[in-house]
Amino acid sequence: MDWLRGYYEPGIVFPLSLTLLVVVGLASWQHRGRKLVLSLLVLLSAQYILWRGLFTLNTDTPSAVVLSGLVYLAEFYNFVQVIFFAYQTWSPRERISPPLRECSTVDIMVPIVDEPLYILRRTLVGCLAQDYPHDRFAVYVLDDGQREDVRELAEAMGCRYLRRTTHEHAKAGNLNHALIHSAGLIIAVFDVDHVPVQSFLRDTVPFFQDEKMAIVQTPHHFYNRDIFQRNLRLDPVFKDEQALFFQVLEAGRDTHNSTFFAGSCGLFRRSALNAIGGFQTETITEDLHTSILIHAKGYRSCHLNKILASGLMPEDFTGYLKQRARWAMGAIQVLVRANPLTTPGLTLAQRVDYFASLYYFLFGLARVVCLAAPLAWLFFGVPVLKADTLTLMSLFFCHYFAGTLAISVISRGTRSAFWSDVYETAMCFTLSRVAIQTLLNPTKRRPFVITPKGQQVEGDRLRLNPIITPHLVLFGLLACGLVIGLWSLTQRAPQPG
Repeated sequence: MDWLRGYYEPGIVFPLSLTLLVVVGLASWQHRGRKLVLSLLVLLSAQYILWRGLFTLNTDTPSAVVLSGLVYLAEFYNFVQVIFFAYQTWSPRERISPPLRECSTVDIMVPIVDEPLYILRRTLVGCLAQDYPHDRFAVYVLDDGQREDVRELAEAMGCRYLRRTTHEHAKAGNLNHALIHSAGLIIAVFDVDHVPVQSFLRDTVPFFQDEKMAIVQTPHHFYNRDIFQRNLRLDPVFKDEQALFFQVLEAGRDTHNSTFFAGSCGLFRRSALNAIGGFQTETITEDLHTSILIHAKGYRSCHLNKILASGLMPEDFTGYLKQRARWAMGAIQVLVRANPLTTPGLTLAQRVDYFASLYYFLFGLARVVCLAAPLAWLFFGVPVLKADTLTLMSLFFCHYFAGTLAISVISRGTRSAFWSDVYETAMCFTLSRVAIQTLLNPTKRRPFVITPKGQQVEGDRLRLNPIITPHLVLFGLLACGLVIGLWSLTQRAPQPG
């Protein structure tokens, strides 16, 4: 332990860390050396988290142990996230559509409940205009809202209309009902707001010429600005908030044969769905759950990193949080019902990738702990870590800036570390509440909350919303604590004379 303590002396660890950070910076500046950058990021993060665990925990009192331990666990959670990120983005695969030699029969399915009719019409126009033999595909409108106007539109446009008498299992149940009343060898699924381009089937169906190919996923792209782009004026700087996942992470997972269906803009082989009993209904994230079981049967998947459809992002903060809360709840349900670490049939790489996807949705808890950590010192005088300033700065900031530079290389212009922090901070309280509720009762049947789309948002300003109350309360506490802390420092300062 003495040699390790000696290594962490500022005179040794600071120049070494700075040198590694400079290497990361040079590689990032030249936009090259993906694997080198990721390796050094993991090394600097491991160096920091080891030091934090061995030499900085506050063990003075039981309360200090609890507070210091909670903050360390939150940081360790983030360290594991770094490892998962490096693993999934290590060697992304870029596919090119093979030539179309066989036009398999395709059923295009568009589920709808209460979305506006004009949104459905746009999607059906795109579905019907496919550059694919017209006798080899059919478009199905799956109406779970039992609306006569939807029936009339579908029939007028030449689509097949399906309506259930019961509505159990939400979207998954709706799709399963359609499977019974259709016969195409390939199933394409579009949310009601996703409009495919004319070449969608021609670009994606050829992958199914591989008899073991069961899932083909394409990126989600959006023709409206997301809430961050609109309110923070980010659209000239970054792509939408989901671009990192679809353009980087899914491409990396494709290397491991663990690309999963993302709810829309994807296709299935019908026989693979039949092999697992259709779309899974035990969780509210049927896309992820279904994909795990298909991979466990030995089927393959692929990600075609080409924008072939365009849809709508949630237009307001409430809709955005509803969508993310459903994803978080479903991820925890999947962790209980189809844990990728224990599901038989998955490869080791698939287990890691799927677990990383589920693990991600616990970030809200870690984020809240880190945001609230300063309050322990500001209000109660309990430091959550004990360290000299120079060592802390040399280790933490080298680790943090390495992550900032690495994302600039890996994200292909879709994300920055700073805005990732903004996105996760915006979601953290809502997702923490959902995570705790679901972890306490993961088997409880929970309603499928539809993400509102097609709303009219007035203006481009950020409006106050009750959902941000926890953020305002925490900000107020931090501001009060800072004032109290500064006042305490002035009281302790030696008086002149």
